[in-house]
Amino acid sequence: MKEELTKNEKSKLKKIKIQLKKSAAKHAKQARQATDIAKASEKSSELHNQQVDVIDKMLDEKKKKRKKAGTESSKESSLRDWFKRKGAPGKKGGWVDCNTCRKGKCKPCGRKKGEKRAKYPSCRPTPAACKERGRGKTWGKKSKKGVKESFERIKKLVREELTN
Repeated sequence: MKEELTKNEKSKLKKIKIQLKKSAAKHAKQARQATDIAKASEKSSELHNQQVDVIDKMLDEKKKKRKKAGTESSKESSLRDWFKRKGAPGKKGGWVDCNTCRKGKCKPCGRKKGEKRAKYPSCRPTPAACKERGRGKTWGKKSKKGVKESFERIKKLVREELTN
């Protein structure tokens, strides 16, 4: 036996049916948008990975090209060969004191008998190698800052002892 629905119940069911259709359509649209966003995100991450790979390759190439002063070249097979290095063709010697370089000219490394210099020699195989970063001006010296700090600390301790 079937029960008949009243007009009021039928209208309520009709409204519910319409609401369900609308929400189903809305959810389908949201699902499409979510998949579109996921695809776009995937594409952007792929692009990002490609950019990172390109940058890594560029950095690797740059590292290969850069040579530090004193690194072994293909011609040099031993330490003896490294010390025999000369400067530019036609020059009498290569080893120079970087502390004496003025306007592209440097004095040879080492000191002549009786010669005095202000600093300890900083020798490199060529004047061009003096441009490379090395120990530089602070070689073999203690920092003034550290000396001042320790002097101030000692002063403070003495004052405290005298007041007590």
